[in-house]
Amino acid sequence: MVRILVVYDSRTGNTEKLAEAVAKGARKVSGVEVVLKKAKDVTPTMYLVLTLMLSARHLISA
Repeated sequence: MVRILVVYDSRTGNTEKLAEAVAKGARKVSGVEVVLKKAKDVTPTMYLVLTLMLSARHLISA
């Protein structure tokens, strides 16, 4: 299963609408799990885990 984390920040609501549209589109793909979070709700640990996962994936595909 592919997991996608959509992180956004929005003052006026426009970026939030865009993030929701991205998440909605991604959810239409079979086997995809999407989590939508405001930037303030993403912990430093989450960023670290994402960075490590992306780095590992990059090294494996290189």
